[in-house]
Amino acid sequence: MIGFVVSPEISAAITAAVELAQTSRGLSPYIGIRGMPILSGPNAGQHFLPFEDLALTTPLHGGTHVSDYPEFSALLAMLGGLDARVEIDPSLVTTPLEP
Repeated sequence: MIGFVVSPEISAAITAAVELAQTSRGLSPYIGIRGMPILSGPNAGQHFLPFEDLALTTPLHGGTHVSDYPEFSALLAMLGGLDARVEIDPSLVTTPLEP
């Protein structure tokens, strides 16, 4: 998985900003960026915001993309840009299934 490791507070702020960008245009929140708690490893307690290339190019309402929203560019810059993304082992952010 590729994305950003952030504090739970930044994670909540990013989620709210993405939803606001859509609802302020009269749209229902079609896509949300949800921080996932990191359960173990050196970043345990932080959140992981997934920013996969596929999610960034998936069409939203009426064929728009997240990059079409000016707010997205501001949020991305705040996180350090796409080059600041890190790869993380999915097992660190998901609860292992019990047999």
